Amino acid sequence: MKNFPTEKKSQLQNWRILHSPLQKKSPVQQAAPRQAKQTLRIASNTPQEFFLFCLHAYAYCNSPFGPYPQHFAETHQYPGHGHQRKMGYDTVVKNRPQPLASAGFSLVELSIVLVIVSALLTMLVSGMLNVARNSAESATRSSQGAIRDTLIGYLRANGRLPCPDIGPDGAAGISSATLPDGLENRSVAGNATSPCSSGAGVLPYATLGLTQEAALDGWGNYFTYVVSNNTALVAPPRDWTISTAFRSGSVGAIEVINDANVAIQAAVLIISHGATAAGAFTVKGTQGDTSIAGANEQANYSGCPVDAGSGLARCFSRDLTDNAAAAGGRFDDIVMAVSADTLKNPLFTQGVRLPPAADWQKQCADLRDQLIANGLANRVGITPLVSYGIAPAATINAKLIDPYSANPHSCVIPVGSQIVATSTGTLCAATSMGVDGAVGGGDDLVCTITAAELRSVFAKTGF
Repeated sequence: MKNFPTEKKSQLQNWRILHSPLQKKSPVQQAAPRQAKQTLRIASNTPQEFFLFCLHAYAYCNSPFGPYPQHFAETHQYPGHGHQRKMGYDTVVKNRPQPLASAGFSLVELSIVLVIVSALLTMLVSGMLNVARNSAESATRSSQGAIRDTLIGYLRANGRLPCPDIGPDGAAGISSATLPDGLENRSVAGNATSPCSSGAGVLPYATLGLTQEAALDGWGNYFTYVVSNNTALVAPPRDWTISTAFRSGSVGAIEVINDANVAIQAAVLIISHGATAAGAFTVKGTQGDTSIAGANEQANYSGCPVDAGSGLARCFSRDLTDNAAAAGGRFDDIVMAVSADTLKNPLFTQGVRLPPAADWQKQCADLRDQLIANGLANRVGITPLVSYGIAPAATINAKLIDPYSANPHSCVIPVGSQIVATSTGTLCAATSMGVDGAVGGGDDLVCTITAAELRSVFAKTGF
């Protein structure tokens, strides 16, 4: 407006003042509104003035101070054209957006708002569900880790693992009338040398010295506990539930198939059946809906059926998926597979058990030392006719426990056996076939005791 003549500028300012609710009007302005509201005529002497007027008129028409009156009209002289052009209400004001005070929302605007709100709510709910799921998963994995550590302690103290809990002793299974009591179930109740009633069931939390809460996953359902108790496969041994069957070379009787279709051997599985709880046992004694479980989830809650090819119990551990058409179906189980080494290595480190090779060598050395001690205690005769009786009173039937087999090896030393200066031959020869269960392969363990070995020891005393 700085290029307007003073008179025209004053007229335009008065117009804006009178129509602005934010302006405080003077008494003079209040007394003469009608005169100022008639017509505002600005003669544009130059194209530059006309252009500036248009800019200010446009800015006013789009201001929040209210519309021009309907009788407003401007006449502008276009220099050099010899005629006038009238700008009326229809062309200046009618197309002007109405003030906010009188405006409403159109259906399109409301629809857009609803779409945005719905999207925000969806994101909020999804985020809250993800937070809840992540929290439950974290609690589940933490509990699984604590159970694994408890199992290691139990194995250290008892030389075996507990059997699963399938309900109170004598009950047919878990139901609302026979809730889990947390105690292991064996074919003979209370007899730790009898076989397990089942290789899979609820975690025996009471037998392990845990609370019931410790046996529940992040969704409040019981963990499924699967333990290696296979007595059919003996080389290497795979029964972890009877102390006399457990060996330092014991391996798992369970194979877990992952997304890459690779089988991983495990001695124990601790399974949460996830948010859907498909097949899980609840604290009410009921079982989660099994109809929604995929094929792999069915195997997990059914106790890992034995695979005909490998002879091992087979379960599955996969990434989360809601796709029922995926290989193995939908899956949300959280599976902790505990390997044989995870359970045994702490025992080796703490000296509770010896590793397989060291265990075998010690047994062989102990038998050799026993024969030497017998001979020294039963030295007969005078040099050069001295004999050492290594089995003076009875036949020695030494049992060497094979760390890789459920079957022990025998070394028999007949009663009356003696070592003299000319003794030769082998007194004991036993071979463990190693973890592969076959002779050869570089993992065999050999125990050999010869007469020559004992003769060299006795020679120090004299023949």
